[in-house]
Amino acid sequence: MEVLNKELKPTDIQHRFSVPSRSLQHIDFAGEFSVDLRINDSSRELRVIRCRKRHGDYAKPELSRGWRRYVTDYELRVGDRVVLLAEEDHHLGSQFRIEAKRRIILFGQERLLSSQNGPNWLLVGVEMDCRSFVFEFKASEHFPGVLEGKPVHCAVWKMGFVYTLLVQNRLVLFYGMRGCLGLARQVFGEISERDVVSWTSMIDGYSKHKWCDEAVKLFDSLVMYSDVKPNEVTMIAVLSSCSQKRDLRLGKTFQEYVKQGM
Repeated sequence: MEVLNKELKPTDIQHRFSVPSRSLQHIDFAGEFSVDLRINDSSRELRVIRCRKRHGDYAKPELSRGWRRYVTDYELRVGDRVVLLAEEDHHLGSQFRIEAKRRIILFGQERLLSSQNGPNWLLVGVEMDCRSFVFEFKASEHFPGVLEGKPVHCAVWKMGFVYTLLVQNRLVLFYGMRGCLGLARQVFGEISERDVVSWTSMIDGYSKHKWCDEAVKLFDSLVMYSDVKPNEVTMIAVLSSCSQKRDLRLGKTFQEYVKQGM
């Protein structure tokens, strides 16, 4: 269910995101004037963004703490559109899903890039940055094969974005979802400074396609040789592999790891 759909203004980018008052009916403040919303972004990262309202009759709700980080991470700009959807995830405890949509120039005309556009907007005349490629990979995920993503990968190489962490993470996720685990691992190996999304996307790709031993081995490498701390999504992926292996002992080991605060 759509909670809000708004085009970003300068104040939304530079300060706080002004929430339309009609969206209040979808947000439970539990009698308080602020609430921390648990939100999944398009890279499956679980974010906590605070929504607060003013005292008195005119609530004027806004997203404050955590919003600016989302703006920075996704390099949002004026004219981009943000969509917030109510989508309860009982496994992760998230309440909402957030999507960003980018305006592009196609054949001299302004268009709004979304997953509905499909993978064919990468044409001469499109003004792109690394974020545009992330959106394109997301659009390609709605098609059954891997061929839709390969031209995008080639374009990434040609335009010099192939060593951008954001793009590399999306490549790992895309190839992992398609079962092209060799390609996913190749891109993963080329990432110089991996973050939790890099590790989680690769582990989840292994787990989804029943490469359980590889998923567990990679998780061990994450814990022993990396400074990155796994999150809830990482743990769900590796526990899924333990379940597929029917390895109760290993599952209990990871359970203890979770109990100790990861």
